[in-house]
Amino acid sequence: MDGQLVLIDWADAGWGELILDLAWLLIMGMGSIPDGSPASTTVEIDKTRLYAVIDGYCRYRVPTAEECAILLDAIRFVPAVYSGLDFCAACRQESSAALWQGWWARYQVAPLAATLAVERIIQNRNL
Repeated sequence: MDGQLVLIDWADAGWGELILDLAWLLIMGMGSIPDGSPASTTVEIDKTRLYAVIDGYCRYRVPTAEECAILLDAIRFVPAVYSGLDFCAACRQESSAALWQGWWARYQVAPLAATLAVERIIQNRNL
């Protein structure tokens, strides 16, 4: 690698459903991780970014029909967990409300993200 240092984050590495990795990529494609700022509480789907994620992923692995069927649940998984944790922390005044609201915003746009992603996956299958 031309003497470049490469760091690999093995946190959360392990056995599991591959569709969860794609779901995480799609969540990251919705913008930054909620950081407590007012700007991180709103989310808009950037189709260009979402399609780029799907196209790149499908270049190496195309999700199955079964995986596509659970993609919405997979996308909602992380925001559901983090919005719940951050909501509880906000209730204890250990965190700002903007954190859980940012994760909840990502949960709410998951249906649109999943629909667009599955449509693009199907297009990639037909190439």
